[in-house]
Amino acid sequence: MLSKKRITAFLEQYKEQKNAYKEYANTVKFILETLLKNNGFNYQVVFAREKDFDKLQDNFEIKEKYESLSLIKDLAGCRVIFYLESDIQRFITHIYKEFSVIETIPHYSPDDYNAQHFVVYLNKDRLHLTEYSKFEGLRCEIQLTTVLYHAWSEMAHDITYTPP
Repeated sequence: MLSKKRITAFLEQYKEQKNAYKEYANTVKFILETLLKNNGFNYQVVFAREKDFDKLQDNFEIKEKYESLSLIKDLAGCRVIFYLESDIQRFITHIYKEFSVIETIPHYSPDDYNAQHFVVYLNKDRLHLTEYSKFEGLRCEIQLTTVLYHAWSEMAHDITYTPP
């Protein structure tokens, strides 16, 4: 388990960088929305968020694998909610064209949350642009799911992680 001193140092570092992760998540959201609109996709919504400080602290107490804050996959995150699974499959090609994908995490089970998760960096072409260069080295987890699975995940999360 990580020492309290190490956890405190990670949390202080995140406190200093939290706004950067928020801005990064919103930037990825903008890119995703532009891709969706420019390519005629039907989708419900795109969410963006930076990791909640309290949830990060809980993660440190549960997980022991963190050597660096920069290795955490979901400090910035976006979720794209589609109506159809087939649109998710078509959109995946755009993820690979527009981002540097460092990990793909499929979440599929017959009675649980289903989604495709991608851990990404901005690609080199974007990082060469002045407005994006400040995001070099930051990761973002992009989740692609459907309306039904999103509703299921919200309900399951509230019941499992936030009991009454």
